[in-house]
Amino acid sequence: MTLFYLCNRMKKILSILMLSSLMLGKSVLAQSTDQLHETAKAFMHQGDFSNAVLVLNRALRQMPKTLHLQKILHLVITTKKII
Repeated sequence: MTLFYLCNRMKKILSILMLSSLMLGKSVLAQSTDQLHETAKAFMHQGDFSNAVLVLNRALRQMPKTLHLQKILHLVITTKKII
């Protein structure tokens, strides 16, 4: 095998890996606010308040003026401080 062949093969493999990671990242980012809210609730029920805060912050970045999400975030942060 020549060096040229190996370089081309590596480029193809890297291109496939980059494309698949972009597609995966896009699907994760494409979560709706409702899905993020449900995920945050699941974390809260498990007692994982740190991840609930992260998910709620992501939801609030998508819809910053959602009072309901702001209230839940405040509740989670307060609960996290108490525990």
